[in-house]
Amino acid sequence: LISGCDGVLRAIDVETGQEVAALPLASNVAASPARLGGRVFLGTFDNTIMAVDARAMRELWTYDPQPKDFPFY
Repeated sequence: LISGCDGVLRAIDVETGQEVAALPLASNVAASPARLGGRVFLGTFDNTIMAVDARAMRELWTYDPQPKDFPFY
């Protein structure tokens, strides 16, 4: 899985290099997502932390801290 400044989390087939799934995010991501088991965790420029089911490419939960002083990445 990769993410970037376009605000999309993408699943790439490592054999072919083809995109196999994409999940639009609420904001851009500056750092690589972290993976644990079947879940992916990432922080966005709008200070949201999210967990995504890597196989289904769907959002599991978000954490939106207050106040929003600095982005998580």
